[in-house]
Amino acid sequence: MSSSAVVLRQRERAAAELTAPPSPQPVARPDSRIYAAAHPTSTHCVEYNTGWLKLLKMGYSVVRVLSSPEVPELTYWTRQAECYACDHSEIGRDGVTLFCRCCPCPQWTKAALSVKNRHAAHVCPREPAAF
Repeated sequence: MSSSAVVLRQRERAAAELTAPPSPQPVARPDSRIYAAAHPTSTHCVEYNTGWLKLLKMGYSVVRVLSSPEVPELTYWTRQAECYACDHSEIGRDGVTLFCRCCPCPQWTKAALSVKNRHAAHVCPREPAAF
């Protein structure tokens, strides 16, 4: 192959690289680790950037609520009445236990509203909150 053919081929490659569309760059979603690294002061990414942080926050919330003191009976029954009247309440698989669909807790015994409504630290997760 002659040197002029080699030079022509190199020029064709260079021209093809210049006219080729740029390769797409990954977009950093606000809930991704890339976004958290690029925006360390963002409160959005601190709270939601990984599943572990969200799980840790939920675990802390469960411990905080279940270790808080119990409320008086009147407060408990007022909360229960609010929950039964709410559109976001849901009867569990056993057909008796009441759960809240706004709460991210799984349907287990400690997440039942009959348990959570007895504790002072429990607040309604709805917007606006009922109690």
